[in-house]
Amino acid sequence: MTLKDDLFHTNSHQSTPIPEGMDSSDTHAEVSIVRISNDASGEQLDRVAVESPLAIYLEVEGSRPSDEPLACILRTPGSDRDLALGWLVSEGLIRSVTEVLRVRTEPVRGSQLAHVKIFLSADSARDLSRVRSATASMSACGLCGRIDANAFDAPNPPELTFMNSISREILLHLPARLKSAQDVFAHTGGLHAAAWFDETGTLLDHAEDVGRHNAMDKIVGRAFGAAGNWPLSGRGVLWSGRASHELVLKAIMAGIPLAAAIGAPSSAAISLATKYGLTLVGFLSEDRFNVYTGNDRILGSP
Repeated sequence: MTLKDDLFHTNSHQSTPIPEGMDSSDTHAEVSIVRISNDASGEQLDRVAVESPLAIYLEVEGSRPSDEPLACILRTPGSDRDLALGWLVSEGLIRSVTEVLRVRTEPVRGSQLAHVKIFLSADSARDLSRVRSATASMSACGLCGRIDANAFDAPNPPELTFMNSISREILLHLPARLKSAQDVFAHTGGLHAAAWFDETGTLLDHAEDVGRHNAMDKIVGRAFGAAGNWPLSGRGVLWSGRASHELVLKAIMAGIPLAAAIGAPSSAAISLATKYGLTLVGFLSEDRFNVYTGNDRILGSP
């Protein structure tokens, strides 16, 4: 099968932003349901979040291309280019936009599957042995099928430089700001979200997906592709659900020093945050939150 023409291209010797590709916008679908309540029931249309597979292929300049995808990720369509780039950043397989020669995306006719193929320069070659070919990365857990002794460490992460202190009042306002930005969630109630914010509490970017890890990869890939502030040492990240080990790992690989979650962190997430010096906040709501590591970055913390 021949892939379509490249949707964007970068010169391997210049740090230029990667332009937007043409991603699918089929984020939700209408289905017929029976809604039942205490006093009534009946058929009606409802909107549900779309979940479909994206296969990521990687080709290094001068190397023999593989017919097998490096990973297959269940995600919500849209920002596929960003998702693929963010996933590669999180895996430690790319560290600079100058390594990316070009990217091709295309749907597979007669199927919900879509392909993204990323071409890297020869000097960007990384050790792919720890990334299992044709990994099935499920929406509930991006590490499914890839757990090994190396999965719990960050592969050569950037240094987490100190973020300007942020007030607890600003943190308390973040959940409402994220909720108001979640357009697809408002229609479906079925998507997670991830967002960057600065020390003033301004949301700089956000993404939605059926998987928290996919939403995170989308905003990481977008920031990486912009070839601007990288790594993201002056930003915090907010997640709509719990803080898993994998999400904390992705934050560390992006160089971000503060992560906050609406839900609970796992013990593995706390251990990883402690090891690499990331400030981790959990159970963030409009009136309270817990700080698990790095409370020196939060004004008003004891």
